[in-house]
Amino acid sequence: MTDLRSSLRVAGEADTERRAAIAFVLEAFDAAREAGIGDQALSRAALFQAIMQIVDELGEEGAARFLLTSARGVERGYYTRCEGPARAIN
Repeated sequence: MTDLRSSLRVAGEADTERRAAIAFVLEAFDAAREAGIGDQALSRAALFQAIMQIVDELGEEGAARFLLTSARGVERGYYTRCEGPARAIN
C-alpha cells in the first residue's frame, strides 16, 4: 500500500518541476522575442519541438492520443488566457 504522505510529496515535487519548466520556457520566449524572433515562428518552433519530444516519450500512438486530448482542450477553451486575444463565442 502506498503511503499517502509519500504520494503527496511526489505529486508536489512534480508540480514544482512543472512550474519551474513553465518559468524557464517563458524566459526563453522573452529572450527570443528580444532577439527579434516573431511570436508565430517562435510558437510553432516550440510546438514542433514539444511534439517531437512527446513522440519520443510516448511513441507515435500515445502521442497521437495525447494530442487529440489536447485538441479537445483547445476547443473547450482550456488554454485560452482571459487577457489574451478575443475569441469567437458560438
